[in-house]
Amino acid sequence: MRLNTSQAAAILDQVIAAAGKVERGWRKAELLEHLAKRSARWREGPTAAPARARFQRRVIETVLAMSPGQARSAATQGVAPIAAADTLGPLLDHALSNLGFEAEDGKAVLRAAVSAGAVSSVLDRLNSCPNAALRARLLGALHHRLAKVDAGRASAALTHALASVDKLLDPAERLEILRMFIASTEDAASLYGIVEAGARIGHYEHARILAAAGGRADRLGDAGQAHEFLTTGLAIALLVPDEAKRASVDGNLREGLDRLTQGKRTRSGRDTGAGADLSRSPVRSAPASSGSATSARHVLALYDTYEGGLKEVHLRSIARAAPLCHAFGLDLALMGFPTSDLAQLVKEAAKETNIGDGGRYLDDLVRESRVLLVPCTTKEPPSDWSVLGLPVATTSEPHLSKVADFGSILAAARAAGARRLCLIMGLGKRGLPPSLLNAVPWHLELTGRNVSMETATAMGVIAERLRGVPPV
Repeated sequence: MRLNTSQAAAILDQVIAAAGKVERGWRKAELLEHLAKRSARWREGPTAAPARARFQRRVIETVLAMSPGQARSAATQGVAPIAAADTLGPLLDHALSNLGFEAEDGKAVLRAAVSAGAVSSVLDRLNSCPNAALRARLLGALHHRLAKVDAGRASAALTHALASVDKLLDPAERLEILRMFIASTEDAASLYGIVEAGARIGHYEHARILAAAGGRADRLGDAGQAHEFLTTGLAIALLVPDEAKRASVDGNLREGLDRLTQGKRTRSGRDTGAGADLSRSPVRSAPASSGSATSARHVLALYDTYEGGLKEVHLRSIARAAPLCHAFGLDLALMGFPTSDLAQLVKEAAKETNIGDGGRYLDDLVRESRVLLVPCTTKEPPSDWSVLGLPVATTSEPHLSKVADFGSILAAARAAGARRLCLIMGLGKRGLPPSLLNAVPWHLELTGRNVSMETATAMGVIAERLRGVPPV
């Protein structure tokens, strides 16, 4: 029989009361996210709508009562999509106070605010955030979201974000955040303001920003603006006093001009079928100092799907992957990691492990040029795989047209002239992005039962699968 509204409301009150008593934080977070998703699918009706609104408010209130930590982060991100306009503000405050998780939690609330058309309910709270770096990153994320639906507000969000960047004292941090803005910008016009903010840091940072802006303008289809950014960058690079830095940024700018003038970038029509000819893809190789194109070792690749800058999860993953690569004779590819400084990345990652004398295995890999930094994003995977080998996406949900066993994959690698396999796993709860899954020719399901695995477990399975597999 179907319950009437009052009966259903009484049961829902019991459900919320029971959820609030769940002691394990991660269980509570999982339950609240489930309730939020189910409530969003309730049937419509004059009596159902008020009951749903009341229930969803109580779900949010239960999250607001949770103690800080990872469980609260998961719950906040899980229930954010159902937050009403008057609960988005408190939920954002709650997110920003969850130290260590504030960036991801804040972005989840901002996404919900944009989807609900209730940006004004969170904007004042965001602008009053005392942490300038966090405020800048979140305003940048808000600009990216708003650009798709409200160009005027998107421009205002970017202006506030750049003002927050100006308040930061560390030039490297300012550079990192501005480059993040560039990577997420979808219109060439927005690049001007970011470039101007780069000019307020220093000559080296300004030239780096111009190099990034030139590449982004090229990808957005504005070759003329890309050329202007890159040639201006070459002039600014001449003013950089440090010889090594000057040579580095000059090289980046000239590479950008080479790609632009020689037409090496493919903007559309990428062959994503199982028989894709990888040899025709334009080259976008990792820096020569961070990998070897002649290696015949197979590759364990970690594809970053987290938003924002470098986090503890990145460092822990590198620390766990290094001993596996050392033990099983693999190279390590870090795809889309938010850094270009391999030496500093290694130094920070070494602090996250006691295995191998606190990072010795990682140091060995770097010394042997077996760690590759690969520039890419969740929306734009690498277009050239000649250094990495035949790309194979490891996923619990493979495309039926691309799923294959090891024997078929090795045969395809031989036919394509690839010397080695590159098995790619997603770093983050979302798994590999759709852009990467669509771009690579082969998918490998590791368990035989379509079971997803935690990051460290998946690394171990991949390493074991590649053990003893000879170079192609």
